[in-house]
Amino acid sequence: MKVIVEPKYSRVDQNLTILLTELLPSQNVTLSVSTQDAKGLFWSATATFKADKTGTINVASQAPIKGSYQGKHALGLFWSMKPNEGKGSFSQPFALQGLKKLSIQMSAKSNNQVLFEETLERYLYSDKIERREIKEPQLSGTLFLPKTETPLPAIAIIPGSRGVSVVEPMAALLAEQGYIVKVIAYPNQHEGEIYELPIEGFKRSILWLSEHPQVLANKIMAIGISKGAEALLTTLAYFPELKLEKVIAISPSSVVWQGLGKGRPKFCSSWSLFNEPVAYLPMHQKTAFRSVLISKLLSKLAIDKIFPSFSAVKFVKTYRKAFKNKRAAEEAAIPIEKIRAPLLLISGAEDKLWPASMMCEQIKTRLKAKQFNYPIEHINYFQAGHVFMFPGIPSMMQIIKLPVLTLALGGNRKGAAMAWQAYWQKLLNYLQV
Repeated sequence: MKVIVEPKYSRVDQNLTILLTELLPSQNVTLSVSTQDAKGLFWSATATFKADKTGTINVASQAPIKGSYQGKHALGLFWSMKPNEGKGSFSQPFALQGLKKLSIQMSAKSNNQVLFEETLERYLYSDKIERREIKEPQLSGTLFLPKTETPLPAIAIIPGSRGVSVVEPMAALLAEQGYIVKVIAYPNQHEGEIYELPIEGFKRSILWLSEHPQVLANKIMAIGISKGAEALLTTLAYFPELKLEKVIAISPSSVVWQGLGKGRPKFCSSWSLFNEPVAYLPMHQKTAFRSVLISKLLSKLAIDKIFPSFSAVKFVKTYRKAFKNKRAAEEAAIPIEKIRAPLLLISGAEDKLWPASMMCEQIKTRLKAKQFNYPIEHINYFQAGHVFMFPGIPSMMQIIKLPVLTLALGGNRKGAAMAWQAYWQKLLNYLQV
């Protein structure tokens, strides 16, 4: 048997060629992969293939006859990995924080005989990229800087409510594409709470990036993710002098929402402008309370151990029902028409955290009514949930366990994997300047 796995050292989002030749026609071979995430949790997947009449197995063009995934997928073995039995849970996403690369063990077996073993190195960023922590007041975050003297376009990323470290892997991969990337920390944030944080801080960070000596000043783009998309759109709307090349909002909001914190949320805005709170839309409190109560009841009955997605808190109804307060929704609407840049909106139709698809359409409707002068595009991925990552990693992001509750994010593993592949390619193409 001859095995070709190329490249053996590659970016984590790159497709691989996995080709087995010189097998017997119709011979069954089981491929296995395993790796360890940043928290020390082991993940693995298997797939059994039947050789064709020429004695060949091509993973990219053949569907396995059984295993961790179904259908033809070049990276199926990688996105279908799960935590090893007894060492993980369905509420445990694959942890990448702090990693530069993944070491993936691959093997092939047939008739209980090991035919092949190999270790693949899949990197998030190589030695050609420098990672710097920025700790200046109001400017903190993480910078990924390609090691070159050539001026480069730049991307500012405002992460979701889980913070900078969760988005760093994405930023690192974008830096590998030839961008200077800064992940912006929330200004004046205390213990993860989002209560009247000053959007001027986001403006300062974007300006700081534009003034970096290696950045092409007229080639600045920005990405906002979830709560960070709300922050980004609000910042650009209230500071229209921040003219960017392109803006991407992933699972965004069309309004400013009530703030978030530990325990019962306070009745105040998420953001402030010059020490004054920005008008906000309160969540539908009764629906939120009911969702949490039902989830806790199901947990007591141990339903969450059997059907974790079913028992997780689905806040999407809480946010959707809030729009029935039409006056508050109108006052809290982000004046997105003031933004001076083309806009790409990304959403998942199965988002269970908040109704991103609906809010993207609200943004489009508003911009059309206001005769927005820049291109706008909304792509809604039908089997995706709230989270958008990149291909080549386990797509287990449907729920997440927090200290006080388990939160539903939506979608399914196969749908997420397909959406991440398509969205990531769309993003890379869109960013090209």
